[in-house]
Amino acid sequence: FNQLGLVYAIANLALAALQGNLQERILKDHNASISEAMLYTNGLGIPIVLVAMVINQELVPAFWYFFASPHAVALLFARSITFYAGAVAYNKLTKESGTGAATAVGTARKSLTVLLSFWLFPKPFHRNYVFGIVSFLAADALYLHLNARRAAERREAAATPEQSPEPHKYEHVSTIPQEEERVITNGLSKQSAIKPTTLGCSTLVMSEV
Repeated sequence: FNQLGLVYAIANLALAALQGNLQERILKDHNASISEAMLYTNGLGIPIVLVAMVINQELVPAFWYFFASPHAVALLFARSITFYAGAVAYNKLTKESGTGAATAVGTARKSLTVLLSFWLFPKPFHRNYVFGIVSFLAADALYLHLNARRAAERREAAATPEQSPEPHKYEHVSTIPQEEERVITNGLSKQSAIKPTTLGCSTLVMSEV
């Protein structure tokens, strides 16, 4: 057991979570295409890998190894095709269902790969394997429970109609068409303007009498 490996594993999980959330934001919020997201992700990773291989002096031996072994080239090609298909499926799932669903599916795939490796490549049993399987099943069950609850809340919110505010019981609701109501209002305004003058004239006549 090496504590440095544990630090690397934690850093890998943190960076993978950051990458998943950034991919979801790019694909869903900014409506980027899957090919565009994969191009920039892998385009930024290629120079970093090349620099690391040059520093570790692995680039030239790797080139001559693949040059002398057509079987290794075929395996590398098959690995690249399967990884490309998996990356497209993962990004499509992220764009349509979010990074939570994509991470759950990816974790399930890794767990099935580990379980399949026990059958293809038998190895001594260890209690850590049981702990890992139980943790995986508990995490998936918790995710499915939370996802089902969110889905039920969304369905309930969609089924509840939006209630418009009821008018006040003393509020007048006019049933007269708008044009006729405007004419009547203008007529009343004119009568109101004439009425004080008529009243003033009547008052003047009565005072003279």
